[in-house]
Amino acid sequence: PAKGAGTNGKDLGAYPVYAKTAVGYVAPQSSTGNVTVGFGSAISPAGSVSLFAQRGQTHSLTLTLSKAATSAVSVDLVPVAGDAVEGVDYTVVGSKTVSFAAGESSKTVQLNIIGTSQYEQIIAFRLANAVNASIGAMNLHVVRLGRTVYAGNDQLLTLAEGSSTKSVQLSGAIYGVTASSYKWLEGTQLLANGLSATVDLPVGKHKITLEVTTPNGVFSDYILVTIVKNANIWLEAESGIVGSDWNIISTD
Repeated sequence: PAKGAGTNGKDLGAYPVYAKTAVGYVAPQSSTGNVTVGFGSAISPAGSVSLFAQRGQTHSLTLTLSKAATSAVSVDLVPVAGDAVEGVDYTVVGSKTVSFAAGESSKTVQLNIIGTSQYEQIIAFRLANAVNASIGAMNLHVVRLGRTVYAGNDQLLTLAEGSSTKSVQLSGAIYGVTASSYKWLEGTQLLANGLSATVDLPVGKHKITLEVTTPNGVFSDYILVTIVKNANIWLEAESGIVGSDWNIISTD
């Protein structure tokens, strides 16, 4: 900060002078050094672990350069691990060689998420064969692919006082394929038909399965629904009586 700080740009005090070096700089803060290429993140979709690239939809991958290149840069996108299979579970739109024109610093690659699966899957891509750039530390990216059928989230519900059953909303989802039938089952007992339904359940723990028939086969997923009684528990203390509503999950 002392360099050029005086009147008419006069240097004041001591200030460091560093020569250009091949290593040791922080790439995003420097205009010197080699261009590096990497993924914009390590995993996608980013955020909650419950987020997935869904069947029948497109998913974007972002590649970035540490700075805009002065000449064309290219790098290969290579699948290296995971249980998702190219051509069966996903396709890459266009070439797996990603090219940056001079002056560009970011590119987007589109994946088509296709096929069906009973379970979630992953695919890991690594960058290789960079031209006019070095491959940076962020060179591996994992994509989480969703399954075909979702039964929804587990539910914990309280039974109203004086009631013997609780009305439960069931809402599923299906991705990438059409269905000919939807069944909500508890064990072998049919509770309801349709992708969304309302059922009445008694106190206890219930494993509710959504079974979906499609041209590609039958797919299923389940949720756990727990119905508990509502109990008013009162505690006496020296200072008086205090009360609170408690949910009794088990009396065992």
